[in-house]
Amino acid sequence: MADLPTVAWCTNVHDATTVAQLGAAIGSVADRLSGPGAVGLWLSPQMLQEHAIAHLRELLERRELTCIGLNGFPAMAFREVVVKTDVYRPAWDDPDRLDYTLLCARALLELLPEGGDAGITTLPIGWSDDGIDAQAAANMLRQACVAVDRIGADARRGLHIAIEPEPGCMLNTTAAAAEFVRQHDLVDLTSDGLLRICLDTCHMAVQHEDILKALDALDDVHMKVGRVQVSSAPQADLPDDEALAALSALAEPRWMHQTTVHDGAHRHDYQDLPPALDDALAGNWRTHLHVPVHLQSMGPLQTTQRLIIELLRALAVRNDRPPLEVETYAWSVVPKAHRSSDLVEDIQRELQWTAQTALECGW
Repeated sequence: MADLPTVAWCTNVHDATTVAQLGAAIGSVADRLSGPGAVGLWLSPQMLQEHAIAHLRELLERRELTCIGLNGFPAMAFREVVVKTDVYRPAWDDPDRLDYTLLCARALLELLPEGGDAGITTLPIGWSDDGIDAQAAANMLRQACVAVDRIGADARRGLHIAIEPEPGCMLNTTAAAAEFVRQHDLVDLTSDGLLRICLDTCHMAVQHEDILKALDALDDVHMKVGRVQVSSAPQADLPDDEALAALSALAEPRWMHQTTVHDGAHRHDYQDLPPALDDALAGNWRTHLHVPVHLQSMGPLQTTQRLIIELLRALAVRNDRPPLEVETYAWSVVPKAHRSSDLVEDIQRELQWTAQTALECGW
C-alpha cells in the first residue's frame, strides 16, 4: 500500500501566546501521530520577539515534525474575545504589515534545514471597506517579496510569500488575486515563485469558485500554488427551519462569518452571518466558518467537503502537489455533537481523513 501523503495541521487552533505554550500544544498532537508529521505555524508578534525559536526548532526536530511554513495572515492576537475585522489589519499599505512579514521570514529561517523551502501565507491586501491604497499595497508587497527572497538566499533557504484570498477582502477570489498581480505588474514575482497563492478551500467554497477556472486564472499570470489550506464551510438550502436554526447557532461574536446566498440566478454577499439571518433569503447558503473537514454533514447542515476533493484531484492531474495544511481553528464554535471532548483527537481525525483523501485523489 502506498504511503499516505504528509499533511500538516495549522497551529492557529491552539490557544497559545508564548513559544512554551505552543511547544506543549504541538507535543500533545505529536504524541498521537504514528509517524513523521508536519505543522504550519502561527507565531504572534510576542512569540517572534522572544528568543525562543531555537527551542521550537529543537522540539520539531525531536518530534520529527516538518515546518511547512508560517501563517502570516493574522498578524495580531488571533484569539481575543472579539477579533472580527481586526484580523485583516494591518493591511498591505501599512509598514507594520511589512515589518511583521519580515519577522516571520527571519523566524522561518531558524525552523528550516539548509536547502529547505517554505512560505509565509499573507493577507489578501486588506478588508475591502478599509480604504486601502492598492498601489501602495502592491509596492509594499513587492518590497516584501524581494526582502524575503534575499533573507532566504543568504541562508541557503528558499522563502516565498503566498497570498490567501478571503471573502470580504480586496482579493476575495483566486481570479481577483490573479488580476491584482496583472494590474500591478507583479508577474515577474509570480514567475520567479516569490509571490504565490494559498488556496483555502473554505474561502473558495463560500465564493462559489469554479476550481478549474481558478487554476486557469493562476496559469495566466504564472502564479504557483504555495499551499492548500484544507478547510470546509457549513452550507444549507433554505427555506428549512432546522437548518436556519443551526446556522443561527453559529453566529458567534469572535470571528467574521462572511456568508453568501445563491438563489440560482444571483448571489447575495453578506459581510457577516447576522445580517444574512435577518434577511433569511431562500437559496444555497455558505458561511465562512472552518468546520471539521472529515464531516459531510453536521445535523441539518451540509458541508463543502466536496470542494476539497475537487481541488486535490485537479492539482494531482496537473502534477502539482503543494503542502497541505488542515486549518480548522474554530473548534470551540462547532456544535458539541460534532466534536469530541478531546481537541487532539479531533485534529488527528482530520489529518487522517485528509491524508487518505489526498492519496485517493492521486497524491
